[in-house]
Amino acid sequence: MSIAQLPARREPGGVRIQHPTERNRLFTMVDGKRPYQQPYPCVACGRTHTFKTYHITLDDVGAAIVSYEILARLKQMPDMAGFRFVNVVHNPPAQIVVPGAPISRGLDALPPIVEHPQLKEPV
Repeated sequence: MSIAQLPARREPGGVRIQHPTERNRLFTMVDGKRPYQQPYPCVACGRTHTFKTYHITLDDVGAAIVSYEILARLKQMPDMAGFRFVNVVHNPPAQIVVPGAPISRGLDALPPIVEHPQLKEPV
């Protein structure tokens, strides 16, 4: 199944994506149209967010399972910010955040994510 064949409606499960070069990293995507009512100290990345922020944690092969919502946002970016669709995951493992666990630094410097007008945090 190609990315164009994915259902438009939300289905149970998620989608596996993969980055061709990055491994064991945390990507952040900021939705500049959705401000928080107050600054939000994030346990996932250790930063304080003022806008809705999505986190994509890549494993040792550069893959992550994301929701259809995250996939839709990636599809709005040129070349999906370097990610490619791998497959549909019908029963993904639960995602948890463990306070105090080591977390990689966010890749804010990846230009398609930072410079995308809909996902850039206003300054």
